[in-house]
Amino acid sequence: MTIPANLFTGDAGNLITTFSGIGPNSYNNLFINGILQVGNVYSVNPTTLTLNPDGNTIYTGTPITLETIQFIALVS
Repeated sequence: MTIPANLFTGDAGNLITTFSGIGPNSYNNLFINGILQVGNVYSVNPTTLTLNPDGNTIYTGTPITLETIQFIALVS
């Protein structure tokens, strides 16, 4: 199952077009119905979230939250 980024809202509640902060210095956590999912259940790129539910059912209206943490080093 592939879900485009434009079906998600950002922190301010506005629709987004891409998942920001995805890159070599970041990691993601996926929550389905408030439950943290293991990494092999999904993959994410800037425009889509791909779920591999492995025979499980995700019902319409189930909350899906993608959390992205990005690290940036500032050297001065």
